[in-house]
Amino acid sequence: MTDRQSRLINSILFFVIFGTWFILINDNPNNTILLTILIYSYALIQYFRYLKYRLPIKNPLSIILIMTQLCIAFTVQAVDGWFLAQTYFFILIVEVSYRSSRANSILFMVISYVAYVTAVALHFQFPPFHEISHVVPRFLEYVLFWAFSYIASYAVDQKREMELLNEELRQAAEELEEKTLLQERLRLSKEIHDTVGHTLTTAYIGVETSKHIIQNGKNTEGLEMLEKAKFQIKRSLEDVRSIVHTVSENPNFIDMKKSLIKLIDQTEDHSNITIDYEITESLPDLGPAQQLAIYRALQEGVTNGIRHGGSTHFHYRLLNKGDTLQITLEDNGKFKNNSTYGFGLKAMQQRFQLVGGMVETLKNDKGGCTLKITLPIQYRENINQPNTLQKEGNTYVG
Repeated sequence: MTDRQSRLINSILFFVIFGTWFILINDNPNNTILLTILIYSYALIQYFRYLKYRLPIKNPLSIILIMTQLCIAFTVQAVDGWFLAQTYFFILIVEVSYRSSRANSILFMVISYVAYVTAVALHFQFPPFHEISHVVPRFLEYVLFWAFSYIASYAVDQKREMELLNEELRQAAEELEEKTLLQERLRLSKEIHDTVGHTLTTAYIGVETSKHIIQNGKNTEGLEMLEKAKFQIKRSLEDVRSIVHTVSENPNFIDMKKSLIKLIDQTEDHSNITIDYEITESLPDLGPAQQLAIYRALQEGVTNGIRHGGSTHFHYRLLNKGDTLQITLEDNGKFKNNSTYGFGLKAMQQRFQLVGGMVETLKNDKGGCTLKITLPIQYRENINQPNTLQKEGNTYVG
């Protein structure tokens, strides 16, 4: 309820109180002073209780004041004896029904009706019932005033609940939008790290190799190596453009095996490393998230080995073991103990977590790193808490 609506209702309320008083004192000239004192007391209590101090309906003082007003309404009814004096009962019934619980408001309505009947009987000095039988159908008026007020209260409560729900939905939508943006930023950073990081690392190795070749007097071979490094840098720029424009994490691997072999060949061609590989002849049908995780794992594993382990030789295996794929990548670099997951390996781990995979890094017999991944072929997407094995402390820093 707005302030304007509240002021309007309060104005109508006090207009009814004093309008009824004016009619009653004209109908009861012998009781003008008594009715004035009673009704003004009723109005003062209403003002201080409801308007000035806004006492809660369940406040003990508020209950005492309401019962005091009920007694005043009873006295006014006993003095006048006719239907107009019921107005003061109706005012209290409407307020209690609107602000209190259904059970309490029904009880108060019944008490008010009993008080009205008793006051009428007192006014007529308790005559035979048939002389005051007109009070019986009046009960319907009390029920209607209670019902209209209670329905209004219920409607207001429903509106308030709807407003709260709408506000919660709005906040949830804003949180979802913010979360989506954060996830998108994280996903893009992973993509840039995996693609650009890999191509720039191989380009850097190519530049260093060409420098040594030129220093040894083999200018032609050195320039060829520089041309390959230039191609890698150009390719990394194209990868960035592709990521920014497509905003897609599901590359279309028409042939997963050929895509992996192509990545291996490009890496060998543009850097001074060798990668032996063993890939199962018939790969099972894999989902886009599984394919992406496998492809990025090879990129990140090789990049990590070159950048942090100084590796020059890798051995890659992708084998079908029944209902799982076993992936290993071994290198001849230097394995670093007591380090923590870097960004690239965390991104790799998160990708495999989403498809129920397990990632582990171990020191191999050559002193280098072995990246071991187990990936179930059958999986449910959007797994919240997959069974993952984390080996914090035994991996390269990405």
